[in-house]
Amino acid sequence: MQVSWWKTKSMLDGKRHHPEKHFLTFVGDRNYGMIPGLEPFSEFRLTVLAYNAKGDGPESSPVVFETPEGGKTK
Repeated sequence: MQVSWWKTKSMLDGKRHHPEKHFLTFVGDRNYGMIPGLEPFSEFRLTVLAYNAKGDGPESSPVVFETPEGGKTK
């Protein structure tokens, strides 16, 4: 599975960010994973794309989430 995510805004200053997409590939049959480098008190979007030997599946709709001020996600 491939996960992509990008920061959409900082909650500190309210500024929108030009989306810089990050990608991470998880190998094997998984239903969890850790996303590195998320900044605290920010809004992000995340998508998932499953693939197999026959090719890529469709990318999911983006999930919007916010990181808390302390830096740990919910």
